[in-house]
Amino acid sequence: MIVLDVGTRSIICIEHEGNKVTRVLYREHAFPCMKEGNVYDLTKALESISAVRKDMALPEGTEVAVAIAGGQLTTRKISVSLSGNGPWSESDIENAEKNLIKKIQSGKRSKKILLGVQRTAFKVDGKQVGSVAGLFGKKAEYQSIMTFLPIENIKTKLGVIEKAGFKPISIAVEPLAVERAIFGKNLPPSPFALIDIGAGTSDIAVVSSSGLHGVASIPLAGDTITESISKNLGLDYLSAEKIKRNYEEEIVDIWGEKKKFSLLEVNSAAEDGLKKLVSAISDKLTNLIEKNKLDGIVLVGGGSLWRDLPERLAYSCDLSKERVRIRVAESITEIEDTSGQLKGPVYLTAIGILLSRFDSFVPIYYSLDGVAHFSVEMPGKNITVAETLLSDSRDPLDEFGEPGRAIIVDGKIIAGGPGGEPEIKMNNKPVSLDDSIFQGADIKIEKGEKGRDAKSEEELSVMLDGKEYSLTTDNLDSYSPDKIINFLKSKINTVGTYIVDGKEIQVGERFKIIEKEKGKYYTEELPPLKLEEIIGLPQKRSIKVHLNGVEKEVTEKTISAVVNGKREKKVNRISWGSQIITERDSWRVYEALDEIKELPKKIKINDNEGNLSSEINAECEVNLA
Repeated sequence: MIVLDVGTRSIICIEHEGNKVTRVLYREHAFPCMKEGNVYDLTKALESISAVRKDMALPEGTEVAVAIAGGQLTTRKISVSLSGNGPWSESDIENAEKNLIKKIQSGKRSKKILLGVQRTAFKVDGKQVGSVAGLFGKKAEYQSIMTFLPIENIKTKLGVIEKAGFKPISIAVEPLAVERAIFGKNLPPSPFALIDIGAGTSDIAVVSSSGLHGVASIPLAGDTITESISKNLGLDYLSAEKIKRNYEEEIVDIWGEKKKFSLLEVNSAAEDGLKKLVSAISDKLTNLIEKNKLDGIVLVGGGSLWRDLPERLAYSCDLSKERVRIRVAESITEIEDTSGQLKGPVYLTAIGILLSRFDSFVPIYYSLDGVAHFSVEMPGKNITVAETLLSDSRDPLDEFGEPGRAIIVDGKIIAGGPGGEPEIKMNNKPVSLDDSIFQGADIKIEKGEKGRDAKSEEELSVMLDGKEYSLTTDNLDSYSPDKIINFLKSKINTVGTYIVDGKEIQVGERFKIIEKEKGKYYTEELPPLKLEEIIGLPQKRSIKVHLNGVEKEVTEKTISAVVNGKREKKVNRISWGSQIITERDSWRVYEALDEIKELPKKIKINDNEGNLSSEINAECEVNLA
């Protein structure tokens, strides 16, 4: 499995053996094709990703682990109230959130999967508490911060990667991949912000040992500083990018004049963009978590390398300089880098994709009622049939049949029968709503039947061949013999069967049901059918041959078929369940001699020696001597 990190400015491809990195390719896009983590020029993105596969000499269909930009995540902060007077439990909290999650996930505008839930600000009767679990009161409430991944947003990116010859089998979320690279599986007890400052976007995630507090993305990053330098010094974008990385480099300005700028001049030109970037990050962090609760910031990505960005961000967020620092690839001890290329903060996301490849989402393709669908499976949790309905804005409960009509008898309500369960098949095999789907599953769902309308009924017990059956009927109807017999027929198979040319057919009635005593019924086998009643035998089968040079029509003397290995005539009765073959055997010479009075001494068929039992075919030459 290859790691492929497709960013706004560049693509990083890592070849590895387990956690040992053997090859690394860093390639900047020849043309802008990505914006805020999304593909906006499909053709150029395809060219760029295809060039990486070519440069790495990777075969078509190479499996890759990829990542989705944090900007594609959405965070919802929702107030939740718990009913009752307590004591409330953890299950009460989960149940209160279920309907909210269901409503968000089944929205028609975009399909989403839940990444995580962070619960804060618990209150009972207006007073703040650490948790409502086990407490009593008139009202319990809290804030639920839910993070979702919109499914549709990742389809385009995966589609381009597939067209470039790769096969995505693992999908990480960039902020969570960075979290995995930096903290491993041991998250800090207090909240830390992870900020991946790339070229076009800055992805922010706030995490602690209690989980994911929230994610956000802003469309400002390293390019914001580059554009500020470009504007203030009169340079094109590429020249501004060059002196941002190395201020001593000589460049040509927009007027064609060679220029060399001092560090102070470059820093001053970058100031407008730097202020804008720091302010936007600080404001976004305030939306995710209160400033006094944030314990530190870890910076990654190429955009974090701007000279005084960490210090400016620390000041803006009321943190000491020591609590805002850059993390580099060399500090990740879980990785053995034999390539020698993993240096600096640029590779942290790619390393995180590598480390989380077995704990990430898996893309899954399936069809629902003939329509192609795409989704992703969360780590350790398979998608169920019910969840495919929710993602299609369908309520699984709507697939059950409607209940039957209720009636009122003597002032009492008699409920109708419950609606039938939906008939669900996955690749033509029956499944339930709770069953998990698999890659390439073909799911078809038929709504359950309407429930039986309520009736005032009486019950009758009858016996059939010594077995008791109960049936009900409206008290306005009589227990007619036909009704009882039809009911009993529905309980047993009375139809006759035969095997014709290898296929079972049902024809006629094999058993009839008779009443010998009151309420006691018995089955009686009927005589089997005649061959001509089972199959439509041809009235005449014939071939034409040349007999001593004269055309002769040879006709079949009897209408028959082979039954259980023996030829039977059409008027013969055939035992139930018999195997019948309708094709006749080969035609023989003797069948053509019905008008010959003396047996021939010598027979030739198409100039070959033959005898009376030799096979003949249409248009063959038969000569007698």
